[in-house]
Amino acid sequence: KEIITINIISLTVSYILFLTCLIFIPKLYEYRTLLLILSSELFLITFGFDWLYFTFEEFSFYTVLSVIFHSAALVFLFVFVKSPADINNYAVFTILNSTGFYIITIFYSVKFIDYKMKCNLELKKHMKFIFTFFGTAFINLSYNLGHQRPPPPYRHTGYRRPAQADGHP
Repeated sequence: KEIITINIISLTVSYILFLTCLIFIPKLYEYRTLLLILSSELFLITFGFDWLYFTFEEFSFYTVLSVIFHSAALVFLFVFVKSPADINNYAVFTILNSTGFYIITIFYSVKFIDYKMKCNLELKKHMKFIFTFFGTAFINLSYNLGHQRPPPPYRHTGYRRPAQADGHP
């Protein structure tokens, strides 16, 4: 319950920052529909509870749902995405493919989680681990972005294809 509460708080902060950027950065406004569709993945991941099903070894439930949603998304991609103008459809079906089954897992999680509100949550005990994880992830991301090498320049190797019988290479 405490982990879910922390996830909801993080989701809320993330959406506030995202919507603020969407409103105040003019270049993003042009892509607002696509960005809003793609941001729904944040919501679904937050309530996905895949960690819960692995903890209780509910592998068959998770696998069946995953296969059904992956198959449906693949069919929908072939039916509804025909041109670059269908980018929003592509985004919806990509989200459906990767996290669509989380919608059903939300309802199935009632089997394992008591959602009754409690006021005595101890969120502080998790903060040290959250900041440690965040710090490590941030440093790793910063390091990897700062050390990306540009592709090597094109070099002619001097290799030439042998001439054809008619004399053309």
